[in-house]
Amino acid sequence: MKNKAVWGIVVLVVVLAVLIIWWIQSPQKEAEDNSEYEEQERIRDFFTELRQHGGYLYTGEEELFFLNFNEALLEGELTGNLLIIEHTDDKNNPYKETSYQVNGITDGHILELYTTVDGESVELAGQFHDGAERLELSFWMTEDQLMFHAVTEEEFNQFYEEYN
Repeated sequence: MKNKAVWGIVVLVVVLAVLIIWWIQSPQKEAEDNSEYEEQERIRDFFTELRQHGGYLYTGEEELFFLNFNEALLEGELTGNLLIIEHTDDKNNPYKETSYQVNGITDGHILELYTTVDGESVELAGQFHDGAERLELSFWMTEDQLMFHAVTEEEFNQFYEEYN
């Protein structure tokens, strides 16, 4: 009879321990599930906003940079084009335009793009600011990071006309 009582107590203690562990872990799992869901939502919202922009524009004193993304996948992969328009000293051709294919990755915060310049692979690294409204990017042409702002295709065409 004592053995049955001892085993009954042991079973009861084990069941209570399992219930307590489940009760403690349940909110943690729910919090993890919520934060994973919130991160997925943030990424979805970021890429929706990114796709709404015609591109990103930087205008300097001697140059204009226009970066647009042709493809932006939720997994973070990006492909696009970088157009650089530079002033020259040539009176017959006062502007030089160069276009580069870019590809890279982003998580909505960091941005890593790659292109080929004079046969060499070049990394352009930076980050997004204010969601997809602005981005800061390093360039092989300058030691400074350049701040780009989102523009529509019409806004870019207007800048392009004024620049040329």
